Amino acid sequence: LMLVAIAVDVARKPESWNWFFLMTAPPEKPELRELDMRDIDFRVRTSEPSHAEPLVFVDDGAEEDRDVGAEPNISQVPQSLLEGVEDQRLGRRRADDLAVEEILSYTETFSDRELLEAASREIGFRVVNVEPETYRGKLVYLEGTLWRLEPYAFGDPDSEADNLVQAWLFTADSGNNPWVVLLPRKPDGMEFGNELDRPVRVAGYFLKRFGYPTQDGLHVAPMLVAKSLQLPRQVVVAEEDTNEVTWTIIGILLAVLAFFGLLAAWFAYSNWKFDKSKLGQIAESRRDAPAEVVASLNSLQSSDLNETFRNLQSQEDQPGST
Repeated sequence: LMLVAIAVDVARKPESWNWFFLMTAPPEKPELRELDMRDIDFRVRTSEPSHAEPLVFVDDGAEEDRDVGAEPNISQVPQSLLEGVEDQRLGRRRADDLAVEEILSYTETFSDRELLEAASREIGFRVVNVEPETYRGKLVYLEGTLWRLEPYAFGDPDSEADNLVQAWLFTADSGNNPWVVLLPRKPDGMEFGNELDRPVRVAGYFLKRFGYPTQDGLHVAPMLVAKSLQLPRQVVVAEEDTNEVTWTIIGILLAVLAFFGLLAAWFAYSNWKFDKSKLGQIAESRRDAPAEVVASLNSLQSSDLNETFRNLQSQEDQPGST
């Protein structure tokens, strides 16, 4: 009964059954660590460019180079595609749209696997913010947490057919500051929303430091242009109903207790039935010896067993003894 009581005490705790019912708690959201980014300027420049003429896209012969059969460089887009791109500017600009369109076309030259394998894992959040001109157009590998997915107005302002997808994600080295990734389409199985909290990886070309409004004012995030967003497969663990499991455990324990209770009752009934039988009455009458029998036992002569054996041995050693 004590073992049963201990088993009940252990079984009532849900953590005692995690190994059996796979009732593991959902993983905690990783806390983004704060980094020392005091050397990064997150302010958006509001002053106009030094030249008054509107920014235009200059091909600079890039298309001609590809026509003559030049091997495209997967790790770096041609700088001619990035003419007119400026950092820390708020919202969309014509030069940015032209560059985005050309980079998306450039990514179609390669497969998703080739892009992921060729992307640099040495280019982090801090360096692209401190030296954007150095890393502009470089293929960067990101692995982190997708937080927001939303449409990005592109192309014809009167049509949504050519809109892009804007993904906001955090990486281990970005702290509480996001990356922005432009995609031609939504990842399979994903819908637009906030607080998606999905692990992702992506290989994209660094375009610029993108200015955007927040509740705390204007801010800047590094922007990549990518062909696709990779979502690692998630292992779905069926969640057990805690109440149902608890009642199942209680039912099993009650069944065990009922079995031992019935077993004890059966033994008690068997003893009672034997005591009422003729054989039981005989056994009861013979259980205690009468007083005269006990008194007669006291009058019996006793002898030392060792002495008796010695006498027998001496008689056997005498001549003529058989």
